[in-house]
Amino acid sequence: MDIDKFANGNLIKQIREGIKEILNNIADDRTPSKARRCLTIKITFRPNKDRKNIKIFIETKINKAPVRSTEANMFIGQNTNGEPVFYNSEVQIPGQISIEKMEGG
Repeated sequence: MDIDKFANGNLIKQIREGIKEILNNIADDRTPSKARRCLTIKITFRPNKDRKNIKIFIETKINKAPVRSTEANMFIGQNTNGEPVFYNSEVQIPGQISIEKMEGG
């Protein structure tokens, strides 16, 4: 049997896609470096009554490392129209107006 042609090549395709997704998760600096990742492949065979035709179901399950939560400090204020806006704490001090955002300034 040529595994590359199994289920019209879909088995190999799903394995490649799963591995790619896991590698992207490993490369993500927001995930724990030593966390285990897992690619599980389930192949189900369902023959018909005469046993000459088989339906193949391929399922892949990917367990990736979770992305670590992040924390930020933000301020809430109002723009010149009185609408609420958020400001990053390192960018805007509460109560101050940004000169770049003023008309004509």
